[in-house]
Amino acid sequence: MKRYALKIFYIGSRYHGFAIQPDKLTVEGELISALKKCGYIKDRKNAKINYASRTDKGVHAVSQVFAFNSLKPLIPMHVNSFLPPDITVWAYASVGDKFNARKDATERHYLYVLPIISSVSIKKIEEASSLFEGQHDFSSFMRKRQKVIWEIKEFKVSQPHGSLLYIEIKAPSFTRGMILKMVGSLIMVGLGKISLRDLENALEGKTTLNITPAPAEGLILLNVKYREDICFQVEPKALERALNKLQDEIKNLITKTSSRYVLFSLLKSIGHAFL
Repeated sequence: MKRYALKIFYIGSRYHGFAIQPDKLTVEGELISALKKCGYIKDRKNAKINYASRTDKGVHAVSQVFAFNSLKPLIPMHVNSFLPPDITVWAYASVGDKFNARKDATERHYLYVLPIISSVSIKKIEEASSLFEGQHDFSSFMRKRQKVIWEIKEFKVSQPHGSLLYIEIKAPSFTRGMILKMVGSLIMVGLGKISLRDLENALEGKTTLNITPAPAEGLILLNVKYREDICFQVEPKALERALNKLQDEIKNLITKTSSRYVLFSLLKSIGHAFL
C-alpha cells in the first residue's frame, strides 16, 4: 500500500461538516465514497484515514489535507470524476506510512470573511484583534470552560474590499469552535456589546465572557503547513475542473454569501499560478 496526502477544496454550505457522520451528508463521506468507487480503498479503517481539520457545518476550505493508504497508484482526476462539483482534489503528495495529517501539521491558517455593516466600528475591531497574538488564557473561547493557555502566531485584520473585512488567524492548532468565538468577540467589541478592557481581562484569565460565535459560513480553512520535505504536486486539470464547475454557482451567490466570492477568488489565483 502507498500512502497519500490530498489537498481538498470544498464549499461547505450544504454539508454537515467535514467529518463523516451517520445519515448525514459530509465532505469526508463524499471523499470516501469516491475513493471506494475508484478502487483506491475498501473501507475507512484499513485505509488509515486522517485529516488536518474537522471543519464544522458550513465552513469552507481551500486546502484541507486528507491522508489515506491507497491500494493502487493515485490519479487525482479519477477521484474528481466521482466527486460533486463543490469538492475538488487539486494537489497530492506521497507521504510516509506514519504520516498523520492532523498530528504532523505545524500551522493552520484560517480566514474569516466579515461583511461590513455601518453599526460596527472597524477601528475597535482592529484594536481588539491586536490583543490575541501570543500566549493567553482562552477559557472564554472554548466549549468547555476551563483554564487553557493557547498561543496564536498571527491575528491580522485587513480590508482588501470596501465591503469586506478579512480576519486571518494562524496557530499550530485550534479547538473546535474556537475561531468562531474569537471572531464573535471582535464583532461584539465592534458593536459596543463588550469593551476592549473586557476582552483583555478575559485573555488574562481575570474573567470569563459569554461570547456569541460568528456564523460558520464566513470561515475558510486557507492552508495547513507541514515539514518542508512534504511536497505537494498540483494537478492543473483539477484546478481547471474546479474553476469550470464552480464558477457559475458561485457567481450566482456572490451577493448572498461573501465568503463564497472569496473562495472563488482564491481558487482563481491558484489557477493563474499553476495553469
